[in-house]
Amino acid sequence: MHTTLYRFSPDDYKDIVAVFTGKHPETGEQLEVVDEPPEGFLMHDLPSQPAVFAPDYAPEEIKEIAQKLRKKAGLPDEPLGEVASTKANPRAKPKARAKAKAS
Repeated sequence: MHTTLYRFSPDDYKDIVAVFTGKHPETGEQLEVVDEPPEGFLMHDLPSQPAVFAPDYAPEEIKEIAQKLRKKAGLPDEPLGEVASTKANPRAKPKARAKAKAS
């Protein structure tokens, strides 16, 4: 499963394929982006933690790096994806919703 990245819906994080692509650097296995969650899992939109993310880069530097990566990947200047909400996923399979209600 270390070679699979789940997007939880085809409309979320569309641009992640610019980073999660090619072969795994250690095993050589092909990396894969999947448009739905694995069975039994619900999506979670966790609160922002800016102090923990990339502490040695200023936000302006991160934006500049992201723009360079987007250009190199042939993506548009602005991201197209939407952030998932904290509500239960209405598109989740019935089994996954039932498991979430039981917890």
